Amino acid sequence: MKYTCALFDLDGTLIDTESMYAAINQEFINLYGDGKKYDWETRKQVMGKSAEYANPIIIKAHHISKTKEDMVKFKKERLAQRCEEVKPFPKALEILKFLKQKGLKIAIATSSAKTIFETKMKNNQELLQCVDVIVCGDDSSVHHSKPAPDIFIRAAELCGEKDMSKTIVFEDAVNGVEAGLASGAFTIAIPDIHIKDDPIFNRVPIVLESLKDFKPEMIGLEGEI
Repeated sequence: MKYTCALFDLDGTLIDTESMYAAINQEFINLYGDGKKYDWETRKQVMGKSAEYANPIIIKAHHISKTKEDMVKFKKERLAQRCEEVKPFPKALEILKFLKQKGLKIAIATSSAKTIFETKMKNNQELLQCVDVIVCGDDSSVHHSKPAPDIFIRAAELCGEKDMSKTIVFEDAVNGVEAGLASGAFTIAIPDIHIKDDPIFNRVPIVLESLKDFKPEMIGLEGEI
């Protein structure tokens, strides 16, 4: 199978933001909610979802007195203060460059809103230079958030590919992996150690501990990264 495009999730896949988001959510919970730990049971539910769907889950789980809009504003402010912390995972840039050199179109399909995406990528321009297509969670063409496959299907279309079996999805979250599988893409998972035992990963053809473990031959390509 010759793949034509690679569709990457952003947070937790290409860039290391999940721990920062967890800290920001914990701060919000401490200020306006029950103060209990933002645990992995809740984190697993919201990872990969857009803020529209994720924030109400956190608000309900932690009895938060603020609205989802308040939470969005709070996160934007904190993210702007901490954007310099946002770095690519080891090997992320090298993988993008390699796949692009092999002729694949590169897309980022993120549940983040466009303004949030731009803040996170402010200091990651080299990563962006490898990307052909960007689809954000608030794109009007994305009608359903992950775990629905909409965002990956849209990203593939913008890459010029309508046959999802010719696409590769790289994802870390349960919701994102479910979306990748539902889209029909060849899905590669890089789950956090805290969620790697979820049954969804038994359905994935390739599960990596990190991007450093990715090998070109896994997708039928020759060469070294």
